[in-house]
Amino acid sequence: MKSIRRFSCLFCAAILLFSANTFAQIAMDLTAGISVPCKAKNLSISNGILFCATPQIYCFDNTTFGLIIKYNRWAYDEDKILKYIESQIGPKPADISFGIDGHINGIIIAPTIRVQTNNITGPKMFIGTSLGYYKMNSEATITVENISLPYKATEDDVGASIYGGLTLPIHPKISLNINVVYNIILYPDIFKYYEPNGGLRFIF
Repeated sequence: MKSIRRFSCLFCAAILLFSANTFAQIAMDLTAGISVPCKAKNLSISNGILFCATPQIYCFDNTTFGLIIKYNRWAYDEDKILKYIESQIGPKPADISFGIDGHINGIIIAPTIRVQTNNITGPKMFIGTSLGYYKMNSEATITVENISLPYKATEDDVGASIYGGLTLPIHPKISLNINVVYNIILYPDIFKYYEPNGGLRFIF
């Protein structure tokens, strides 16, 4: 995982160096949205939220290289967890109380390439892909009767994404982005989720 983090940092430094030496046009995407699990671990988390910043440089008129810096947060879903447990060991006795309270935080740092249509006016379509470092932090408190059990875990993962959407110009230097991202964490466990999101794109 250190090699993935190192590559992401070197990629970011290369972007800044290239921009400084060639006066390349710079873009910044700021987006927010929801994270919807396709198949969560043990089917245990609900829909989450995301915030993302993606600095980029234009290498060609319609192609940018950038770095995705994203924060995700999901909550544990008590009903899904209980159903999973009951499917494994049978129905929970009615006189036993059970509860779980917690969340998963995800930090993503991933180099990305994006290509968009080259029309001068009107909406532009774009597609892109990324591969990088996904850090997942889990924290929860499981309560059975009067006993509380804390749980914490951290995973350093490799993940990838593909995305596509529309850019709608609202100013010569500002556009509205609407897109959907499909993510898959490749290691150590397969975890897939997609992200409908939107935000603003600034050109400098």
